[in-house]
Amino acid sequence: MALSTLLKKFLVKNYMPIVPIIGKRISVFAFLIILCAGSHVHGATWLSESYFLDIEIEKITPFSEAELGEKIKLAEQEGQAETQYILARMYDDGIVIKQDKIKAEKLLTAAAVSGHKKAQLALANFYNFKGDLTKSRKWFTELANNGNPIANFQIGMFYELGRGVFINPDKAMEYYLLSSQKNYLKADLRLALIYQHDEKKKNLAKAIHYYKKAASNADKENALRISILLAKLYASIAKDQGSESDIFKWTLKAAELGDIDSQYLTGSRYQNGTGAPVDYEQARNWYTKAADQGDIKSMTALGYIHANGIGVPVNIEEGLRWYKYAAERGSDEAAWNLGNMYLSGSGVAKDEKEAQIWFKRAEILRNNKEIELRKKAANE
Repeated sequence: MALSTLLKKFLVKNYMPIVPIIGKRISVFAFLIILCAGSHVHGATWLSESYFLDIEIEKITPFSEAELGEKIKLAEQEGQAETQYILARMYDDGIVIKQDKIKAEKLLTAAAVSGHKKAQLALANFYNFKGDLTKSRKWFTELANNGNPIANFQIGMFYELGRGVFINPDKAMEYYLLSSQKNYLKADLRLALIYQHDEKKKNLAKAIHYYKKAASNADKENALRISILLAKLYASIAKDQGSESDIFKWTLKAAELGDIDSQYLTGSRYQNGTGAPVDYEQARNWYTKAADQGDIKSMTALGYIHANGIGVPVNIEEGLRWYKYAAERGSDEAAWNLGNMYLSGSGVAKDEKEAQIWFKRAEILRNNKEIELRKKAANE
């Protein structure tokens, strides 16, 4: 599915017009679909649509209570844009002074009209999420004409989403590229995602370029996250080329950087000797890392390893423990394996009643999974 389609569905379903004027984090967005192959990157809201729609507004140093009277009078005069802007922020958030959204908007507009760039950005953001797209585009365009990378990026989003304009992917790309020229992180990431996932614009060499560019300009935490995406992209390229050793190399890299899916896959490759030598100890280590972070596939794998003595002495108790952890968290495979153990009396006292309980749970979990898959397919 095209990125613009995903975004449009998101806005239709989740858009809420009431947003603080000054643009604090837009926490009303709960859309958590990760565009990069369902990554378990820590902080899953990163790279969600809300991440791209959010606008960074710098913190202010508010006036003290003793200064307020003087500053309020000063803000009524022309040429006091900075004072108007700070007071607008204070009124909006209720900092030091009683919250007043109407006064906040009035002061913010006065500062923006006089050319205050931060006020213009905040006002454009306000109108954008209020739904007044004409006014929002006006202020974003004013900023974009002066080379503001955030404004260029947001106009690109307008064209990608068709918000107040006809959808135009090529125009969107033009604005993303302008924003990227100023090393705006979100523009680089958006371009990387488009070049990786968009069927018409797919260009993996360019996707790699923009991931690397984004990583070089990101803070430590985001650079780590981007490195995971890049490693997973390299792994997918290796898969297309049929190189198991290269798939393993990049999957291991992503696992080492903390990606849970990759930790499970690394464990599986060590267990089965796919692209790597068989190493049951390493398999257990990686499964355990992922399982400790809630990955039910890894819990199920650990249950199988201990129950069947794969590289370790048979330990039915440990196997049951991991299977039950996984089944209770939604693994139909683990529930089915538990049913088989109780039905056959494999390492446990034979108990057909207990077996049927687990078989029934496995069936319910499997049906729920199929329902979710059908819903997902229908939405696509």
